[in-house]
Amino acid sequence: MTLALTTAFLGALLIGWTLHWVFSRLNRKAGPRSIKQTALLVERVQDAEEARLAAEAKLQSVERDLNARIAQMQAEIDAAHESLETARDETEQIRAAYRDSSVASS
Repeated sequence: MTLALTTAFLGALLIGWTLHWVFSRLNRKAGPRSIKQTALLVERVQDAEEARLAAEAKLQSVERDLNARIAQMQAEIDAAHESLETARDETEQIRAAYRDSSVASS
């Protein structure tokens, strides 16, 4: 009888311990490990936020530089177009003068 009761109590103890272990695995309690993980996660999020801000600042700087270069190139293109128009006008004047001199000498 004592052996049967001892075996029953031991079996209940093992079943209880096993169920407690399973329950605690399924429902992780907040403990020191969880606090460390949360602190690491917060640190990583802050680092990512700082990296994002730095990337945005760099992007704005690059955009300003590119916009300045685009404006400079546009000014150069406009100047080149004006020079080309002037050269075309001069060419037409020279052609007209050549035609006039060719017709007058013929």
